[in-house]
Amino acid sequence: YRSSKSKLKKATLELYRGIELAQNYRILNYTGFIKLLQKYERFGTWTDGVQFYLFTVENHQFIRSASLDTMYKDVENLYITNFAGGSRKKGLRKLHIPDSRFSLFHFSARLWFMNNVRRLLLTPLLTVKFKDFFLADQLNSLTYSIGAMHLAGCAYAEHWDNLSTKCNVSHTWVYPAVTMMPSMWRCLQCLRRGFLAGNPKRNFSNALKYFLAALVHWLAALYRIHPSRATQVSWLVIAFTSTTYSYIWDVFMDWSMFEMENGRPRLRKERKYSWTWAYWFAIFTNFILRYGWVSSLTPTYFFLPDRNHYDLVAFITAFTDVYRRFQWNIFRMENEHVNNCGQFRATKDIPLPYDLPPNH
Repeated sequence: YRSSKSKLKKATLELYRGIELAQNYRILNYTGFIKLLQKYERFGTWTDGVQFYLFTVENHQFIRSASLDTMYKDVENLYITNFAGGSRKKGLRKLHIPDSRFSLFHFSARLWFMNNVRRLLLTPLLTVKFKDFFLADQLNSLTYSIGAMHLAGCAYAEHWDNLSTKCNVSHTWVYPAVTMMPSMWRCLQCLRRGFLAGNPKRNFSNALKYFLAALVHWLAALYRIHPSRATQVSWLVIAFTSTTYSYIWDVFMDWSMFEMENGRPRLRKERKYSWTWAYWFAIFTNFILRYGWVSSLTPTYFFLPDRNHYDLVAFITAFTDVYRRFQWNIFRMENEHVNNCGQFRATKDIPLPYDLPPNH
């Protein structure tokens, strides 16, 4: 009973949201007509024609029809009666989307975040949703901070005494094991989606990208602990391969920046941001910052003989990767929105606890 009621509740909320979208679409079209006619009246001379067209628009079915308003009220009353205990205030609070649904310092926001971290830890066992792999992608840009947490734990355990000797994390296997975790989480998510959610070619190719990223951390540690020509070359080859692979995936898959026209790639037409230069700027800076991040994995004495200089470079590259991820988030969310609109996924298809007859 509870499961069926929960499905019906979600379906009612989604139906209400769909009606709101239809109402907004109606208002948008009406406003567009008004703006166009006002502009024509301001620059034209045929004012009588403007009034005639305005009268026609206002009497058109999509403006005059009360069926949408009636449906809006019916669904509202249905939800209040069955899912809000008859409390109109409580029902409307759930039905209407608030101005700000996410507040960093609210308990519900922290609970949401912790719940998604739990889902991340159970990656192979749970269905992978957009929020799951989006959060895991953020952690991939925080490997420096994650590694610093390991260092902080060691420092507290040793009472901050002689840290350069007791907490030299760069020469232990624990450090790469910790920093590899975000990449391995994403790799497992891609594998699960490939096996269960369809489109195996794309998901397995994405899994390979994260596997290579994890391998870079492991080979960097191998070279630091057992320096040799072979480990050095292996690390460099995999590092540049992983970085190039990740950059290409960013531009062509995560952002879908280009589309083919007459056999040639060009910037996609469907763009939500009006500044074309911003797209080219993102493509260029993402390339620079992707390869800049490789330097943070460079062993201490490979390029810079001074440990303090290396730590500074590692911090700067980690900081710039936070900006790269911020930039990546903007265009990744834009691409997801474009795809959702293109595939008519603005509303969810909620499964009901009963079968509907055909043509319903």
